[in-house]
Amino acid sequence: MAYGYDTKYDYGPHDAMLRSARWLTPAKAAAERSYHPASGAGAEWNSWAGHRAWTTVKVTADDDADGPADTAVLAYRALFVDGTAHGRDGWTGTGPRANVYLKLTRAGGGRPWHVAEVTTVEAADPPPLPSPSEPALSSSPPASMPSPTPSSNTPS
Repeated sequence: MAYGYDTKYDYGPHDAMLRSARWLTPAKAAAERSYHPASGAGAEWNSWAGHRAWTTVKVTADDDADGPADTAVLAYRALFVDGTAHGRDGWTGTGPRANVYLKLTRAGGGRPWHVAEVTTVEAADPPPLPSPSEPALSSSPPASMPSPTPSSNTPS
C-alpha cells in the first residue's frame, strides 16, 4: 500500500504512506502524519504525473535468515519492492524500486503486528545497455596505458 501511487489523486508519494497508517504503530503513524516533504514530490513523480500514471508493485520477501529471530512481540522483515508505472496515455515506465526493512511490534502473542520502523534504500537503476552502434565498454585499460608498478618507497 505504501508504494501504490496514483498521480490522479495523490499530491506525492507520501500520500500512499499516509494511506498505510492503519498498519503502523500509533507513534509511527503520528510521525508520518506530521512529516511534510521539503522538496516536493521529485522528478520521477513529475514524469509519472505527465503521463497521469499510477503504480503497481510486486513485493518479495528477502528471506536470507540474517535478521534477528522473532520473539512474541518483535520481528524484523526485509522486502524488495519492484514497481511499474502505468500512464493513462498508454505509457509504461519503471515504478518504485526499493529494499525495505521493517521493524514489527505487537502488544502480545496473538495480537496484530504493526510497523514500528521503516528503513528504505532506493534501488539503483541499472545502466542502459549499449545500442548496437555503440562499442561495448571494456573493463581492461587501453593498451597505451602503462601498467601500475609498485612504488620503490613501499616498505617490505
